[in-house]
Amino acid sequence: MTSDSTVKTNIFRLIDEAWDNLRLHLVTTRFQEDARFRATYIYPEVACREALVNAIAHRDYSEEGRGIEIYVFDDRIEIKNPGGLLSSVSVADITSLRGVHQSRNSYVARALREIGVMRELGEGMRRIFELMKNNELAPPEITTDASSFALVLHHRPMYNKDEALWLEQYEGLQLSSDEKAVILMGRRGDLISPNEIIRTIGIVDTENYRQIVHSLQTKGIFETALPKMKAKQLSQRKGVGVRDIPRFKVRPAKDAAHRREPSQGRQPSHKIYKATPERIVESKEKGLYIGNIPPNTSERDIIMAFKEYDQPATVIIPKTGALSRGFAFVEFDDVATEQKAVGADIILGGRKLIVRWKNPRRLTPEAKE
Repeated sequence: MTSDSTVKTNIFRLIDEAWDNLRLHLVTTRFQEDARFRATYIYPEVACREALVNAIAHRDYSEEGRGIEIYVFDDRIEIKNPGGLLSSVSVADITSLRGVHQSRNSYVARALREIGVMRELGEGMRRIFELMKNNELAPPEITTDASSFALVLHHRPMYNKDEALWLEQYEGLQLSSDEKAVILMGRRGDLISPNEIIRTIGIVDTENYRQIVHSLQTKGIFETALPKMKAKQLSQRKGVGVRDIPRFKVRPAKDAAHRREPSQGRQPSHKIYKATPERIVESKEKGLYIGNIPPNTSERDIIMAFKEYDQPATVIIPKTGALSRGFAFVEFDDVATEQKAVGADIILGGRKLIVRWKNPRRLTPEAKE
């Protein structure tokens, strides 16, 4: 141990003073490309500060004589809190990055939000995980018992030796961390389904999925091994969504440089579908919001509920634990099908579903094509 310091003050000053003590141990001096020595953070600065704020906001203040303990090692940072997780939240809920939360200290959290230190409840941990991932560092480790909660930030690459060797061949293609995660899924030659990509990366907006796939196809890395029409036929036979059918194959880097997906050189133009009394524009925000679904609704339940319209391409059901949060997002292959389903009288589990546009983008009848 090189140093040991204790910070004691009111909760508002505690964050800044504790951070000033902590940040000294998070910086290293390195020789940069401009031939100068510069101080750089070993860990993402925002992730470390977010972890500190999270600890102060959610610790158990009823345990007198105990405080937040922060240990800085050569390869990791450990932040330990008095008080375990509340009964309604599990480690799996946190690591799934669904934003699940329950505040132990509601007044503390409210005060920290009002002064701009905290943002939305449940977003802190998600932000920490995303920052570590974006810096290609190993995901945070969470441990808990009845009396304590610990968050560990590791200073090691997020990829193991085999994965790093596989990614080296694509080094010149300037892949994002999400793109690297996708191609690692197919490094053994397995076909990848769209929903596997969505779940692995934690995508909520399917436009992000389209951007990643388009980028990988443009770079020649992704090959469509199963045409979409065949995938749709197969999904109908199996009773699953089209995007649950494995379709994509990852090409080795030596082949990627010489091949491109057909028509992937530019983004597709938007299509306009005529409707009465107004026209609906197919945009990046297409898709349906499905409300009033039962708590135990599954993706298959949603698919069967909409079977008379078409096979949904994507079904996303936000959940708290094992139960739905009362709504879902559904996307079909074309906006014309979605238009037919909007406002339809659809019953699921004895409930009439609310079916509306997820993000309406409408043009007035006078708008020009």
